[in-house]
Amino acid sequence: PRPTRSVVAKPTLARVTVTPSPTATPMPAEEELPSGGALLGVEYLWRSPATGEYAVEVYRLQYEKVDQEGDIANISAEVYVPYADTEIDFPLILHAAGTTGIGNGCAPLNERALERNWGRYDQHSLAYASQGYVVVLPNGLGFDDPDRIHPYFVAELEARTLLDAARAVYALAEQPSMEGGPIRPNETVFVMGYSSGGHAAFAVRDWADSYAPELSLQGVIGFGPTTNVATLLREDPVFAPYLVYAYRDFYGPEIIDVADVFAAQWVGTFESDVLTKCVDAIFAYYTRSPRTMYTPTFSEILYGGELDKVPLFASALAANASGLSGGHDVPVLILQGTADTVVTPDSQRAFRDQLCNLGDRVSYFEFTAVAHTDIRWSSFGDVLVWMEQATKGVPL
Repeated sequence: PRPTRSVVAKPTLARVTVTPSPTATPMPAEEELPSGGALLGVEYLWRSPATGEYAVEVYRLQYEKVDQEGDIANISAEVYVPYADTEIDFPLILHAAGTTGIGNGCAPLNERALERNWGRYDQHSLAYASQGYVVVLPNGLGFDDPDRIHPYFVAELEARTLLDAARAVYALAEQPSMEGGPIRPNETVFVMGYSSGGHAAFAVRDWADSYAPELSLQGVIGFGPTTNVATLLREDPVFAPYLVYAYRDFYGPEIIDVADVFAAQWVGTFESDVLTKCVDAIFAYYTRSPRTMYTPTFSEILYGGELDKVPLFASALAANASGLSGGHDVPVLILQGTADTVVTPDSQRAFRDQLCNLGDRVSYFEFTAVAHTDIRWSSFGDVLVWMEQATKGVPL
């Protein structure tokens, strides 16, 4: 659906702090943060044989990111480049991984080396690169620093990490040693993300115009995207420990008390559990049952529409919803499985309708009986067609 466009105010690019709010309004802006994206180094890793149109060369790069305090943090990313003997350039995809964990050991780029299965993000990146896209897959902020944890579901920092990754790739392509060489991204930029990575992808759309106006963002692709954080808490409590720990670390422990949220069995070892269990371990350890995960009081607040009773937490949740605050000229593709229990079809349709009511260009595909974990591969061909149309300027 494509109703008449309406104009919505862009968010202010700024550091944010939580203030009590009885209506859980977004957090107010403070001072503007500087930009990041400076390239620090690059290492050639390996070449994958052609599984599509191109063989793929993989690089590991380091780049600068500005954190919420205005300090410089170093981020690692892997860049997947189609190998071509002729002079040809390719669109750039910013690839946001889904949830892998929030401790340092759960960094997305550790998945292959540790032989773990957190989503096979390297394989997904390779698949798109083999079809003629330069793909950059960054670690999130915090994963490359033993003194930090990943600021899970903090929208502005997610957006900055991905947009700065784009800047680093373009800077790499301009290096004298790379002139006429293998890394040749053109001006077309897409961002895609799975699950919580979909939250990050839509955050890029919110922030791109104000933070990285030099980039030409042509489309946002969400695979079962979890764009509303409060909805995730209601629909799949297994991710709640990551979220509560991350928000307490980022905003301060006064935002909410762990013992007020979680049943007693989870409280005693809460910190060590959250920081050591990656996403492949939480489903066997935690529960997806609200009655078992949450206290009765918090369940009543969360499911009864009474989050205003925890105003600091409610304000943070509201401020970190993504996808509705900007970038309304950038088309959107949402891929949703009808068997998805992490983000239910009803919730995804509600998000789609919000976008449509804002006048956004939305392509929404549902896949019958496809689960959350399977949506990326089930939709692979449709995504390629959609990006090709967007690149050619075909109406979506």
